[in-house]
Parts: sequence; structure tokens; C-alpha cells
Amino acid sequence: MSARLQRSCELCSAPFETWPSEVAKGKGRFCSRQCAGKDSQAGRPSNHVERQCAKCSKTFFRKPSVIALGQGNYCSHSCVMASRTGDRHPRWAGGRTIYDGYVMILQPSHPHADSRGYVPEHRLVAESVYRRILPRKAVVHHINEDGLDNRPSNLVICPDRAYHNRIHARMRQLKKQREAIGKGAINA
Repeated sequence: MSARLQRSCELCSAPFETWPSEVAKGKGRFCSRQCAGKDSQAGRPSNHVERQCAKCSKTFFRKPSVIALGQGNYCSHSCVMASRTGDRHPRWAGGRTIYDGYVMILQPSHPHADSRGYVPEHRLVAESVYRRILPRKAVVHHINEDGLDNRPSNLVICPDRAYHNRIHARMRQLKKQREAIGKGAINA
């Protein structure tokens, strides 16, 4: 049986006894739980390594085992999540996404970008053909009504929403006429 060791508390310097196995585990540094608690409250957790947050540069402490796993680079979950933006996010798709039936492209500096920084691809294609930024009121119409088909030959720039609505009304009329002609040919 091994004998207890005589040690002095790292916080208050009071003498105390502890087992060698506790010292081997990195424990046995304090004379009481109160001193151990005061030490961790002072920002010096036992056998932790001081680190600097990769996001906000705040000083924090992590266990060596956590650091050995390649973790412990951030002080909090919010800093971890804030660092996972753009191409560092696991689901990053290159700034291209589909929203409400339209392809959206990430361009935060565009004057017509939404609150997330995305602009409809059909608007960008129309602007590249038109060679200038479209007015805010302008609407880009898809001739084949497929919001994912953004070929320049499939797009029409409408000056405003009213003009765009007239195009759709005329398309509905033509569709009804074609259906009527088709039914008439079958009945004859």
C-alpha cells in the first residue's frame, strides 16, 4: 500500500495529504473543494490549456485531450457557428441555391440583393445581356414559364409588374384558344 503524499495547496499554500494516484491524474493540487472552486472561478481550470479563440480572439481554456482531437479552437458554440459561413459551411453549394422555383446566386454587393445577399439568376443573365443593372421595377419573364431555364433566349425584360401580368393574361388566352381548337377537331 502506498503512503499518502504531503503537498501544499496551489491556491492558499496550506499543507494537505493526497494519494499518489490522484497526483498522477493531475489532481491533488488543492487542499479543499473551496480552493479548487476558487481556482476554476479565477479562470485557471486544473490541467487545462490556455487558448485563444480563432474567431473573436478571446482567451479560454480547453483540456489537452480535446485539443489533441483537433478541436478546442473556439471559445463558444456561437463562435464555431459564426466561423462556418460561406465555403467553410458543410452544406456550401458555391453560392447557388434554388428558392421558390428560381435559381438564386450569392452576390451581396448587388444593389438588388435580398437580405441574405442573393439575386435571382434570371435577373443577372438579363443584366449581362442588357449590359447594365435593371431598374428595380423591371421584371424578367420566362417565356416557357420554367423558372430554372435562364437561357437569354428564354427571357424577356418587362418594364414593370403590370406589363408582366399582361403577358401572362395573353398567354392564358392563347392556351384557351388552342384547347378550344383541339376539342373542336376531336368532335368533328
